[in-house]
Amino acid sequence: CLSSTEDGFNKGLSLVNGFVEKFDENMLKKKLKVPHIGFNSVLRPINSKLYCATKKEIDFYFVHSYRVKEIKTNKKVGICEYGESFVASFEIENIFGAQFHPEKSQTNGLKLIKNFIDLKC
Repeated sequence: CLSSTEDGFNKGLSLVNGFVEKFDENMLKKKLKVPHIGFNSVLRPINSKLYCATKKEIDFYFVHSYRVKEIKTNKKVGICEYGESFVASFEIENIFGAQFHPEKSQTNGLKLIKNFIDLKC
């Protein structure tokens, strides 16, 4: 990303056109806890190598207080809803990222890791 507000302001590597920011106070008004902990559905991008042979919506395990609201690109982005839409994953050429923990996401996480290793689709 371009920058992050975690631990103050930090410049990112700029590999992805987005900004990392903490969930805001509106989460409390919506009675949602921060950090966001637990399983949540991700709407996968179309024609994704990372999500090859998965359902349109797939559950993954999250533990985080910061998120990327959007990535300014037409590339492959997975979206999650937790009080607002945020980027749960992205795939831009040979760069992949996930906000969730595939290693804690049981069968769905194992499938995602296998897809990442194989990159066949």
